[in-house]
Amino acid sequence: VTLKDVAILDEEVVSAFVMQRYVDAESHVPTPDALLVPFELEALSGIAEVLSEKAGRKIAVLAPQRGKKTDLLRMASENAKHAFSEKRRAKEDVEERLEQLKEKLRLPQTPIRIECCDISHLGGKDSVGAIVAMTRGEIDKSHYRTFHVRGESGSHVGGDDYGAMYEVLARRFRRARAEQDAEPSED
Repeated sequence: VTLKDVAILDEEVVSAFVMQRYVDAESHVPTPDALLVPFELEALSGIAEVLSEKAGRKIAVLAPQRGKKTDLLRMASENAKHAFSEKRRAKEDVEERLEQLKEKLRLPQTPIRIECCDISHLGGKDSVGAIVAMTRGEIDKSHYRTFHVRGESGSHVGGDDYGAMYEVLARRFRRARAEQDAEPSED
């Protein structure tokens, strides 16, 4: 979620990030011996104390004004800006490609989820169908599915990829229909 026109003090952002990254119960990130922050924080000593207590050793939280540590902070800032702009560019690129796909396929709206199906087998036996999914242009492993091809329709005989594909897609569409029917309506 992107928030626009929201004013948050830099100090609050840095403090919250440090606490979330190194102190929160869900965080399993090891605490470094020293943490460099870009400016003096009012809660600098308190943050150092909390980090030290959690790590079981003395942790220094520093706001360097000059020297090699300020060079490290400048380099980290430049790297963060570059990574942020790359991520934004990649997102815009995905949105543009989805729009192109919509136009080429003459779809009424931009596709939200795209699923692809593939069939694998060992010499015509033990056929398996796999469905991979992307949601809004990003890999969505929660929607990956595998199907053991059973030859339900009678059309799948020893390595018949088209028959296997038909079976897998028919089962996938039945499952999607059942999920859709199970959802409460918004009327």
